[in-house]
Formats: sequence, C-alpha cells, structure tokens
Amino acid sequence: VSATRHLQYWRREAMMLGDMRSELSLCNEMIGLCRRTNDIEEANAVIGRVDFLIDKLRIENTASAGTVYLNMATTLKHFGDSEKALLFYEKTERIYQTTLSQNAYEYAALFNNKAAVLEELGRYEEAFTLLHKALETLDLLSCHRIDKAISYVNLARLLFVWKEDTDAVDRYLALAWETVCESGISHDGAYA
Repeated sequence: VSATRHLQYWRREAMMLGDMRSELSLCNEMIGLCRRTNDIEEANAVIGRVDFLIDKLRIENTASAGTVYLNMATTLKHFGDSEKALLFYEKTERIYQTTLSQNAYEYAALFNNKAAVLEELGRYEEAFTLLHKALETLDLLSCHRIDKAISYVNLARLLFVWKEDTDAVDRYLALAWETVCESGISHDGAYA
C-alpha cells in the first residue's frame, strides 16, 4: 500500500511538472507493482497511459520502450490477456532486433516470458524453441548464469503440459538445481 502511494505521489508530481520521461519511468514501476498486488484496474489504466507517453515522447523504437513493452506484456499475461500480451512481446522483439546486439541479456528475459504466453496458447513447439534460445543467450553471459535455472524450470513445466514427459521434466529440474548450486553464482537479488 505504501509503495502504491509513493509511486502515485511521484507520478502526480511528474505530471504537474510536465516531466513525461519521469512519469513514464514511474508508470513502468507501477505496472510491475500492479502485477505483484493483483490490481488489474490500475494496471490497465497505467498501461494505457504508458502507451500514450511512449507515443508522445516519440521513443517507440528504442530499447527502453522495448523493455517497457516487455513489462506491459508480462503484466497482461499475468492478468490472463495472453493474446494482447503476445502482441507486446512481438513488438518488443522487433524493437530489440533493431536496437540491441543479438546476444543481449534482454533477449533471454523476452524469450522466457514470451514462451510462457505461447505455452498458454498451446503453441508448444514455438515455446520450446524460445526457451532454448534463452539458454543459448544466457550461455554467452556468465554474469546471468542463474537465469538459466528459470529457463530450465520453464522447460520442465512446458514438457509436462505438452507431452507429460516426466523423464524430461526430471532432467530439466535437475539442470535447474545444478545451476542454483553452482559455485561462483552470486547470491544476490537475481539468485533470490
């Protein structure tokens, strides 16, 4: 509740000052908070405002906008709007393709999240391919190795839902556990 009040206060301040960039940043944080607090009404209102701000600031083709769209898509998926979420994931991917290196960390997050929507829509092979692409990206980024555990768990869930392949599920869960237990993995916020 206090986090919501805090963000709303600073959003009003940014709006009064006409500081659309700060407002956009605060709205992006608010979208994530709405997902965590299950506030669908506020999430939809803020998502609408974010769309307006990105357009007004003319930043729709920047990596920053892509990351905001990724957050919007993840929130839409959380609230059950997988079709609309998929549109924002695709928009994010198009932006990333023109603004980021093909091995950028942001792709791993995009692929993991987009795969969950594809799974929900019954597009299992596409989800499987994306999760392996996430792993390939993370293999190149030693500082983000812990994120491989997420991809492995996502693969385990996917193969259970898709093929009820408990052997594959066990293999992927074992790989996730090995990743979590690897020496040299930082025990930071990502690890938690």
